[in-house]
This record gives sequence, structure tokens and C-alpha cells, in this order.
Amino acid sequence: MTSTLLEAANLACKQIGQAVVMHDAFKRARDTIIELVELAEISGTPFGACVVGPSGIGKNTLISVLRQQVGSADLFGARPLSMSLSIQATPSVGQVIGAMLTQLSFPPTIRPAKVYEQSVDLVAAMKDQRVKLLFINEAHHLSEGGRRLSGKTITDYLKLVVDDTNIVVVMLGTASGGYLEQLNDQLFSRAPARCKLEAFPANSAWAAILQGLAKECEAFDISAAHTQFDKQVHKATKGLLRPLKQLLMMSVRKAALRGLLAIDQQALFEAFDVLFGDSGRVANPFTKKAGHAARAAAV
Repeated sequence: MTSTLLEAANLACKQIGQAVVMHDAFKRARDTIIELVELAEISGTPFGACVVGPSGIGKNTLISVLRQQVGSADLFGARPLSMSLSIQATPSVGQVIGAMLTQLSFPPTIRPAKVYEQSVDLVAAMKDQRVKLLFINEAHHLSEGGRRLSGKTITDYLKLVVDDTNIVVVMLGTASGGYLEQLNDQLFSRAPARCKLEAFPANSAWAAILQGLAKECEAFDISAAHTQFDKQVHKATKGLLRPLKQLLMMSVRKAALRGLLAIDQQALFEAFDVLFGDSGRVANPFTKKAGHAARAAAV
């Protein structure tokens, strides 16, 4: 791979990775949450939402877009008006408070020892920094198995934070939206909006996604994904955005290694094999048909 090709491939991967696919459901979720923030600020009434969708559909991208749109209280971005937590294990209320204090630039060395005192500091800091929006990502973990008890305690605490600060809480998870109602109906009443992000079917909307990504990727030609292999790409990624971007970025690298500035069937085949070949979930959809391969070999 020449330095020029490497630079083009690296730039293309960056462009694909940073591309925001503004499909209808994404726009609807974004606009709904912005409207909730505006209403909460105007009225002083608690608002919030649950966003549900399979892993890889774009929930993290939604958080990033909304955090950028809500902005910061200063010109340098040092006092963001939103916070984002990810529920990865079985957290305690103290751990949640600690994570939120860290985002508000309260290092552990200057925090009080008692959780109650930390909570007082947290609420005061949120009011002082005028935080408007709190994302709880992977929120479905709060209601899984033995986590229900800690999940109930944490959502009880979040309800109190909402009442004290008028912050908009957005819960994001892969489960159906019913988990919050079952876990804490009082927080549910403060976060009634529902937004759903779903895997794309192999239709015109999917073709538009592929075309949009090709347009965003100016450094490398990835148009074959929608002009020749849209059905195979859908089968490989199950209509999900994260594996789609992963497949396209790896295909760019594989094509560049062969001295190309455009992805082709071989690049897609090799990319799928590297990323998903050992998963066993689906056979490589970019394999050349036996008859075609025989004719190519004869030539």
C-alpha cells in the first residue's frame, strides 16, 4: 500500500466512522428529545424518554448528536449541559453518583465520604452548571435478573434527582420499552416519551442509507455497496448501522492493500471474513458463485 493509498483509506475510514445517518426514526428521536428539553426548561415540569433498539442501531450516535446540540455552558466545552452514563454491571447508587460527579469535574479526592453528602454536592453542581440532559445508556441492565433490586434503588434515586433539578432523563436500552414501567412506574411517569430505532429492512430506506454513506465518504469509492451488493451487505450486517460501518471500513482497507481506490466484491468478501467469518451467524454473502468462479478461472 502506497502512502497516498494509506492516507486515502485512513481518511475514508474516518469519514465513514463519523458519518451520522439521519434516517427518519433517528430524526424523530432527536427532535423529540430536544423538544422535551425545551419544554422542561420552559415549564419546570419533569420530562424524559426511553429509546429502545437493538445493539448497533445508532443509540450511541444519537447521544453524541444530542450532546453536541445541547452544547456547553462555556465557549470551550468545559461545562457541558448534558451527562451520559453507561450501566455495564450491577452498580450501586454511590457508584452512579460518583460517575456523575466525575463528569462534573469533582475528583474523588475532594468528595465527602458519605453518599448522602455526595448526593447533595451532585444536585448543587448540576444546578450550578445548568445541566439539562442525562443519558442512561444500557438501561435494560437495570432490570435484568438479580439487578432488579439495585435497578429499583437507582431509578428511585434518579426520580429524586429529576424532581430536584428538572433535568431530562433519557434511558436507552435494547429491551422493549416496558422495562422502565415494570421497574419504576414513578420515574416512568416523568419519562413517558418512547422512541424506537429498528434494524432496517432490505428496501429503499436501506438503499438510501448506503447511498448516504457513499456520499459522506469522499476519500474512497464505496458506491459498490449500494450499486452492486446492497442485498449482500444487508445480509452481512442484518440491517444494523454499526456492523455496516465496520464492514465498509474494513473493505476500504482491504481494497487499498490491493492498490485500489474503490471497494469491490473481493474487498467485501475479505472484510466479512475478518470481521464476522468465525461467528457462524451467516455464510459469507460475498462468495463468488461456483459457475462465475469457474468462468473467471478459465479466463
